[in-house]
Amino acid sequence: MKPYPKYKPSGIEWIGEIPEHWDIFLVRRIIKSHKQGFYSNEEYTQDGCKLLRITDIDDNSNIHLSDCPRVSISQKEYEDYELQLNDFVFARSGTIGRFGIYRDNNLEVIFASYLIRFRFEENISVDFLKNYFLSNIFREGLISDLHGGANKNIHAENIKNQIICLPSYAEQTAIANYLDRKTAQIDDLIAKKQRLIELLNEEKTALINRAVTKGLNPDAPLKDSDIPWLGEIPAHWEVIRLKWIADINPSKGSSSFDKNSNELVTFLPMEKVSEDNSFDNSLKKPICELWSGFTYFEEGDVIVAKITPCFENGKGALLEKLGSNIGFGSTEFHVLRASQNVQRKFLFYLTRTELFKNMGEALMYGAAGQKRVPTSYLEEYVMALPPIEEQDLIVHHIEANLSRITDTISKIQREIDLLQEYRTALISEAVTGKIDVRDEAIEWQKI
Repeated sequence: MKPYPKYKPSGIEWIGEIPEHWDIFLVRRIIKSHKQGFYSNEEYTQDGCKLLRITDIDDNSNIHLSDCPRVSISQKEYEDYELQLNDFVFARSGTIGRFGIYRDNNLEVIFASYLIRFRFEENISVDFLKNYFLSNIFREGLISDLHGGANKNIHAENIKNQIICLPSYAEQTAIANYLDRKTAQIDDLIAKKQRLIELLNEEKTALINRAVTKGLNPDAPLKDSDIPWLGEIPAHWEVIRLKWIADINPSKGSSSFDKNSNELVTFLPMEKVSEDNSFDNSLKKPICELWSGFTYFEEGDVIVAKITPCFENGKGALLEKLGSNIGFGSTEFHVLRASQNVQRKFLFYLTRTELFKNMGEALMYGAAGQKRVPTSYLEEYVMALPPIEEQDLIVHHIEANLSRITDTISKIQREIDLLQEYRTALISEAVTGKIDVRDEAIEWQKI
């Protein structure tokens, strides 16, 4: 894109030069009013006004009202906290600079206490403001105003103290139209690539399901397993309960380690284990601090999250390269230790199958939000087990194909990251006048 014909210093180091005919202001100069949101400790109701929360706003300034709770308020409270068309609401906590624009004037909606409502002057384009607030210039300015404190709450003054570069209303509109169309194209391309990643992840799941439950030879003779959820299995495979081929939640009593030792070993709280089955072994603690009250495991064990939603989301890992011979972790992990009859990687991939996860989910017990997979589920789980040599072949097949799929996903994700970087840079350059989009905006209006 071409630059503007003439520029002038902005006087602001991180903005640099701006087009000669643009003005530069503090945001406070274009604000009509602002107000912090509604606070109440009353329970939600079935009727009344919708209450907009931070969680109802996405990263691109869109407000989603479908899941908003309802609250009962007085007429005076409604008049004080109502959202009107084109009101901006900024989050006081969480992602710095997150905001939404109220575009629907057909519902009675108020905004919650951790939001700040801003109303701007009518001679400012709402969509130009949207793109300015999405720009790195604005968000980096906010962080600077907070002295780098990424976890600090944002106040109205922090918003009002930011710098904004403004052309005429007509030019604001042209820039906003250009950016809306251009970012829509980028977003569409990103969505297609994200869908491709979803399909590749589905392929990974199907690959594991098929190989672990049916083997690699589609022409192998089959037999009825006599287990309804297993159906037919290769004729030479054995139907067996998991407890006969793996030690479930093995005791640390047989360990040769001293429970009073100060030796440092790996500690895995739930957050150190990812849903992609990787784990972070950087946290080390002495054995004497962990011996009682935590889950014990060893190098090569398989761990599976037992609590919702971690189990359903697939949190678990094969503990290779644990970082110590033994380790401890959250009490919300089950541990499986492979016997000589099962390859530990095969055992791990068994816990990744949809059949294993779906049946475990169905047998969870406990109150909502605290449901857990019982030990008995693992012990009594019935599976089809191939000979150990075939397990090795299956594992090799899975890993070779997973590596190919993962490499493809990584390449696509990098393309998405570059598109998102380009999107962000494009917005910042357009709203600060580094590029002149007026001619292109006019051409698009002709289409």
